[in-house]
Amino acid sequence: QLLIPVRAAGLIATLCRQTDDEVQLERSGDELRATWGESGLWLRCRQLAGNYPRWRDAIPERPEATRVVVRADHLAQALRQAAICTSETSKAITLTLGEQITATAESSEAGASTVTLDAIEASGTVSVKVDPSYCIAWLKTCDQVEPITVEASDSGSALVFRSEDATGVVMPMGAD
Repeated sequence: QLLIPVRAAGLIATLCRQTDDEVQLERSGDELRATWGESGLWLRCRQLAGNYPRWRDAIPERPEATRVVVRADHLAQALRQAAICTSETSKAITLTLGEQITATAESSEAGASTVTLDAIEASGTVSVKVDPSYCIAWLKTCDQVEPITVEASDSGSALVFRSEDATGVVMPMGAD
């Protein structure tokens, strides 16, 4: 197991996309060295310090969870629109997953907003309070027209986003 900075991983991925050279990854102690073919190009990065959980243990497997399928760009747009009425003191929005997805925000400083959109597919209804910026950040990593699955068990459970090739977890916010 090796955990490297996001910037280093992004740089390695970008360089891999820009060349047809074979990439060799070598680990030496707490460092990773990526070498690109015969070009002589290499990148070295250090492992992040800390005790991190195994990622499979951090992502809950919940067969009983409510699952909703929606396009990534539509959900991101709804979250951005609802987030207009959040403030520094009240960042949370209530995301209700069901056949209709509803994003609701309310603050004494900015007023209230409600945005709804239709789900492609839904297996029930559940509401979770989340910080929309974390959800939007994950949604930006997806192919925007790709259908994603969003799942939650109850109002106190993590929101799990799943695309074809990525998974993200957003923890719920407590009551104000």
